[in-house]
Amino acid sequence: MKRYNAPVPNCLRALFDHSIFVPPFKATKFADIEKQGEWSIRNEIDDDSELKDWHEYADLICIAAINAAKRNQMDEAQRLVAKAAAMWDGNGVFDKAALSLNCYATYKLALLLWAAWAKDHSMVMKKRSPTTFEVKSDNFCFLPKISA
Repeated sequence: MKRYNAPVPNCLRALFDHSIFVPPFKATKFADIEKQGEWSIRNEIDDDSELKDWHEYADLICIAAINAAKRNQMDEAQRLVAKAAAMWDGNGVFDKAALSLNCYATYKLALLLWAAWAKDHSMVMKKRSPTTFEVKSDNFCFLPKISA
């Protein structure tokens, strides 16, 4: 998106810039950046309204945990990682979006692994079978099914 000079929402900037504090999170909306024929290039941008229910979305919880760890607030990071890990239901991260869309988003598992790693660097991934990986930390264990 750099090529289009598109703004990056604060929730994503917070992953890499510890000077950006989250929460609070802003609601986001999609904006068309450019049209190419029938295709639109769209970008998620911050809206002006505060997202009050951010704590019901695993990705935002994980972003807040990563951000807290970058600011050396490890107790807060650990609390947030535990909250997001509690949303794991054996198949995926079941949060408000998963309930609404009736599907899991795999990037949320990646964010959860990143948040746990940023919190204490003690994540361990072990392959249990050709299609299953075991992911362990002090607080939780994942057994996601990976299609071969």
